[in-house]
Amino acid sequence: MAKKIKGVVAQFGTKGYGFITGDDGEKYFVHQKNIYNKSRLKAD
Repeated sequence: MAKKIKGVVAQFGTKGYGFITGDDGEKYFVHQKNIYNKSRLKAD
């Protein structure tokens, strides 16, 4: 199972992938299929 990350979306493209800056300061690659609970996403 993948690690859960909390953070802020740094960039996200129309092809469904991008990067999240985690609360730990690291950048993580993410694809929309790996986002478990999309209802918890918040927009600024």
